[in-house]
Amino acid sequence: CYHNRKDLYHAKSLTEGCMKSWSNEELLETLVGKLKIFPSNLVSECQRRTILPELTKTCLSGPAFNLDFALEATNQAISSQDEAERNSSHLISVWYEQKDNIIIRGSEILFGGINIEHSNVKLFLSIIFDPKNVSKQNAKLSFKRFGENVVESCVSHTFVGKPHLLYSTLLKFDSKAFAHLCPKNPKSEPELKPKGVTQDNNALLFSKGDQVIIHSLSNAIHLNGKYGTINEFNKKKGRY
Repeated sequence: CYHNRKDLYHAKSLTEGCMKSWSNEELLETLVGKLKIFPSNLVSECQRRTILPELTKTCLSGPAFNLDFALEATNQAISSQDEAERNSSHLISVWYEQKDNIIIRGSEILFGGINIEHSNVKLFLSIIFDPKNVSKQNAKLSFKRFGENVVESCVSHTFVGKPHLLYSTLLKFDSKAFAHLCPKNPKSEPELKPKGVTQDNNALLFSKGDQVIIHSLSNAIHLNGKYGTINEFNKKKGRY
């Protein structure tokens, strides 16, 4: 009745004391989704029930949209490496569905002034939405904070069907941890040409700036399988 009279203060107070007896469905679909009531202990209660990803999804869906609560729920769900391991798969799917949401893209919390080093959720979502940039600026921090499996899962969503781009990006986070992901079939991505010249050995296949996969090196074996950028062709040695 408090809700019907638009008395949200008393509605919140009432639910804060009795929500423990509610089912997950009543909590998420009725209280949050339908009534749009967000008690102060909502996140902690969902954490106790281990349904923080579900709360995040509800807060990002339909008329119940509440970015602040979604961010708070996600932040709690990735508060440690163990928690991030447990919840990341579901959270990544939930947030990736919102990658084109104008409200989220315009959020100062995610893309504004908060230092990424002081915000778990900002770092986590940045790996999902902009892995290339994070791999250049906050690779070590990301790997330390979330671990190998979470980072790989986050980046994989951006590069579905692009194993070479996935591999080259993950290497910047940690070259040893992701070395096993080196694509075995370079020909699967046609823009990566395996030979340096055509059959007549005169016409060059590559131009300066082209990206290729390095192979057949004997003095620097550790570079084989990695990306290189064409600088020039040495005519005397017959190679790039």
